[in-house]
Amino acid sequence: MAYFVLLVWPFVALALSGWLGRERGFIWTMVVGYLLLPERTHIALPGLPDYDKYFALSLSAAAAAVIFRGKRSFGDDPASAVSTTVYGSRLGIVMFVLLGILTVASIMTVLTNPETLVNGPTVRPGLGFRDMVSMISGTIIDTVPLFLAMQLLRTPEHQQEVLKAIVFGGAFYAGLAAFEARMSPQLNVWFYGYFQHSWRQHLRNGFRPIVFLNHGITLGFFLLSVVLAAFAMFRRSKTGGARLLYLTLGIWVLFVLLISRNLGATMLAALFLPVVLFLPRFFQIRVVAACAVLFMAYPAVWQSQILPVDRFMEFVTSISEDRARSMQVRLDNEADVLARALEKPVYGWGGWSRWRIVDETGRDLTRSDGIWVRILGVRGWVGYICFFGMITLPMLLLARSMRKRQDKDVAVALALILAANLMYMIPNATLTPLTWMLAGTLVGYVRVLKQQRPKEPMVVRYSRFAPDHTRARVQRPERS
Repeated sequence: MAYFVLLVWPFVALALSGWLGRERGFIWTMVVGYLLLPERTHIALPGLPDYDKYFALSLSAAAAAVIFRGKRSFGDDPASAVSTTVYGSRLGIVMFVLLGILTVASIMTVLTNPETLVNGPTVRPGLGFRDMVSMISGTIIDTVPLFLAMQLLRTPEHQQEVLKAIVFGGAFYAGLAAFEARMSPQLNVWFYGYFQHSWRQHLRNGFRPIVFLNHGITLGFFLLSVVLAAFAMFRRSKTGGARLLYLTLGIWVLFVLLISRNLGATMLAALFLPVVLFLPRFFQIRVVAACAVLFMAYPAVWQSQILPVDRFMEFVTSISEDRARSMQVRLDNEADVLARALEKPVYGWGGWSRWRIVDETGRDLTRSDGIWVRILGVRGWVGYICFFGMITLPMLLLARSMRKRQDKDVAVALALILAANLMYMIPNATLTPLTWMLAGTLVGYVRVLKQQRPKEPMVVRYSRFAPDHTRARVQRPERS
């Protein structure tokens, strides 16, 4: 069943785009595919990357966007007139430059890691041409949703549709999560025939739901994203019926998040919900920018040991001693892995788990949960800056561009979801296709935002050089 669904999904994506239109079809292809496609299974393709969930999503979305490139579904307003020049804009060029540097850095990673690592019975081979192809193709597959969203999703209508898809898809998914929280995580076993992770990690004085995602922690963050999206739509909706609907859905998903046994996602909900509900847009944008800067600088800050880790651990201990022990193990391992990564700080260690710590007996001592330390270990600082720069750069430019805008839009809500995702990626690996899609949506919107400059008011003035009897009138912009 898992192989069948993976093979059929491109045809489902084409059907969605043909039915809903190119933009709306792309959004629902990404959301529904991310939620329902099987994890941790793949089909081996000769000479190509393994065909798994993320390859299927990128391939399906790209094929549908090309085939239905002339069928717009919504968002045809004056702003869309500049959409054809997105890739020619400076921001679009910068995104492609980051992808190009990341590609060159992958080549340099392979060239600087030819040696074989031997630790007892464990042998980790040196990198070669196939590893180079694997790193480059993996990068392209991961970033396809970003560049598609950058082209297709540009206007506030597009962003609102993204939030709606997250809210309504998440409300349905919350029902499945609530079922597993009560009855045990069995849906993936019943439908696909296997459990996609360790069963022990989903027993937390009860059951931690996972549904069809790769871990209960990933499900916890998705529920957090749904909560933020629902309350953002509640705040920005104008009609009473829409406000009541989004408020009800937000409360429902928040309840499921609370019973899903995800302490980190619950803590982030307590931090970001007041920002979404009560703070003005001026402060929301600065929260987004602060999270982006903190995430990019986190490895350097962690290495400098200036973070109040002891106070944070005391706070976590006051909530749960089990969670505190788990968090302490993560922090200790991150410190060890960071020291290992800094042995090759520029281009990293590459694949084959060469960045992990192995003792003389061949036993793997590494437990790295944060995605940042994995990227830093595999790709080095050059890869880290380019890889996460494609996500954080639009967040920073949004903060800069919207200072002069006064109209209400939902771009800040998407940026806040991205900011929460960055904070959640520090202790966890929750970088998903939806993360790339949200980042690409912000890229496209910032591009359009810069193109829409307010027209200067025109007033009638008399020319001093015209004859007195004619007093020719000219149009000049009024000085502000």
